[in-house]
Amino acid sequence: MSSIKKTDPQQRLTNMLLAGNLYKSHKIDKGIQKISQIQQAAMKQNMQMHQQTMAQNREIIANQNAANQIAQSQLRMQLSQAQQIERTKLLKNTFFEISEEVEDVLKTKKITNIEKFFRYGSIKATLNRNEIDTDITDELSEKKLIRDTIKKVENEISKAQKKFTKNDKKDLEEIYKVLEVDEEAEIQKLGSSEVVRLAEKSKKLKAWYEKAKKVADGAALYFVLPTKFNKDQIDENRSRAKKNKDLIIPTHFQNKVTANKIFEHTGLESLDEILDSKVFEWWYNHKFKDFFAKMGFWESGSFMNMNKAAIKAIEKGNKKSLFGKVTKVSDVLESHGKKYKKDLDKLIKQCEEAFKNPFPKGVLKEASKAKAKISDLKKDIESEKDQLKKIFKKHPFVKTIISNR
Repeated sequence: MSSIKKTDPQQRLTNMLLAGNLYKSHKIDKGIQKISQIQQAAMKQNMQMHQQTMAQNREIIANQNAANQIAQSQLRMQLSQAQQIERTKLLKNTFFEISEEVEDVLKTKKITNIEKFFRYGSIKATLNRNEIDTDITDELSEKKLIRDTIKKVENEISKAQKKFTKNDKKDLEEIYKVLEVDEEAEIQKLGSSEVVRLAEKSKKLKAWYEKAKKVADGAALYFVLPTKFNKDQIDENRSRAKKNKDLIIPTHFQNKVTANKIFEHTGLESLDEILDSKVFEWWYNHKFKDFFAKMGFWESGSFMNMNKAAIKAIEKGNKKSLFGKVTKVSDVLESHGKKYKKDLDKLIKQCEEAFKNPFPKGVLKEASKAKAKISDLKKDIESEKDQLKKIFKKHPFVKTIISNR
């Protein structure tokens, strides 16, 4: 359940109905949206025209091309007039519809004061959401139309509110409790937040590491080292790390063909896909820069040989001898792991830290809070189900508001 704040009742109602209300997809809502779109387009065009005028003024000073400026101004005037005509027509039609709707609600007998309160509040919220007020026009007649209509809507909200009985006020608070927090939207927002996404990536990294340790006695971790192309990228990373420059990341995970072969022979997914390129680069630099900076010259040679053998084995795949014996990629990796065991142990130790603690503790702490909040919101949804049934039965319009979110 949400905590109810003591705020202005009309403002509280408007804020609650901004995301979804009784007039969403209604012709009133569509009309107001079109007015807003014309207004935004006009503002954008005015900005462009201002920039063009400034550029043309500079050109006129240089070339004295006054005729061109007059022609452009006339064209802009025509466009502006067309927008003005369309907006005026929309304003009159839309605000006429609003006035008619207000009158229709007043004439309807089988409607509660609470529903009136929400219907008028929905119109006000729609105007607010699209930033429609007297400031959108300089025409006095249009300003008066907008002002009078908004005032009429606000007056009817107040009238409906003043007629509330004790039971109405009790029902209203119950409705507020289920509407003021859109649990589904909040869950989606929290679930897609950066900290939660990083927490999920952290789990996948740990699983990747545990799997890699079991492939060829940990020799599959060779793939964490950068790929060797025309030059020794491991030695290059040593140099970069000592200068505190960005490292060369293992590009074989970005190469779809090679990444697929690694998965085929080891079951290890592409780290680039698990993390995405930017996070992969950040993680690799933060977790392996010190490792490369402390790496000795002879060590770099051993790691280069490890990496070269690993990539070569992946490219060639499992090999079958003339006598039918199959040498698997994992066999080649394990053989080199034994040959360079001391250096492999160092790599495993570094990977232990990099994969098990990939991101700052604060990130995982925030993710834990977000997940706890998601859990609470799901409980709220469950606890509100019975309450919603009672509300829907007594005030069916609430169901429309929820479905329009």
